[in-house]
Amino acid sequence: MTNFPKIPNFDMEGLKTFFTVAQCKSFSEAAERLHKTPATISYRIKALEDQIGTKLFSRSTRTVELLPAGEHLLEFAKQIYGILQEIPKSLQQLSLGTEPEFRLVINNLLCDDVAIARLLSELDRRFPYTHFNVERSVYMGVWDKMLSKRADFAIGVPSWHPISHDFETSPIGQIDWVFVCAPEHPLMQKKVEPLPNDELLNYVAINVEDTSVMLHKRVGWLLQGQREIVVPTMMVKLHCHLEGVGVGFLPRTLAQPYLNTGRLVERKVKVPRSPSPMGIAWPRNANGQINQFLRDAFNQRSSIVTPFIRG
Repeated sequence: MTNFPKIPNFDMEGLKTFFTVAQCKSFSEAAERLHKTPATISYRIKALEDQIGTKLFSRSTRTVELLPAGEHLLEFAKQIYGILQEIPKSLQQLSLGTEPEFRLVINNLLCDDVAIARLLSELDRRFPYTHFNVERSVYMGVWDKMLSKRADFAIGVPSWHPISHDFETSPIGQIDWVFVCAPEHPLMQKKVEPLPNDELLNYVAINVEDTSVMLHKRVGWLLQGQREIVVPTMMVKLHCHLEGVGVGFLPRTLAQPYLNTGRLVERKVKVPRSPSPMGIAWPRNANGQINQFLRDAFNQRSSIVTPFIRG
């Protein structure tokens, strides 16, 4: 049998009395608020101080001031009473089928800082006692999080079909790719299109590494024998293209503003990259309210999830 350390009893009634006196800065006012006599209040504070082994208040005929130990205890008391006030509401939310913790994974191709913040704002408003966690994953790393039960809902799983019978999916669109390079890149001197692979092989490819651990990693675009630079995010990849570091494919929605201004140039290639289907995924046995809310939002194309829908 495990021997747990003995924890001394703490007088919760005394703590309540202390908290009230600290708020009122008066024994008599605290007595009125708690419907007790000043003598009872004084006795409970003295008993609490004896239990702790130090004075909590500096008393005079007119004022009651917190001593350093009292200031320290007050911070703990605020946390304790805050938790006690939230427990009934949290339990009520749980009884209604709301998940106490919810982990969301989003494909890096669909990551939008503003969209994520607005989605979290809506989720927090509807489910104020749930602990939310959002993570970004690349390619098969999204499925990896779901398979390892490190996520409860995925936005942007590759393909429209579940990777396992343990999950359900729903399509949300597709990523269309465009081959780009900077206007000063040497590839711009090649005037004949479409460009064959053996012509592209001479230039470095910029890729974001698949974050999968359990599943086989995918590579966005890399020709056999081609030099590669691996970067941490799609935005770093974009800026590498803008700087003329390499060539490759970008999501059209990401590249289009730079194509419009001429900071990037689209080139036709002999072997274009096929569109990438995207879906949402959730465990087949998931029946929580947050999971259902997200599924409904995507199925109904709610404005709160519109930025994540592509194609």
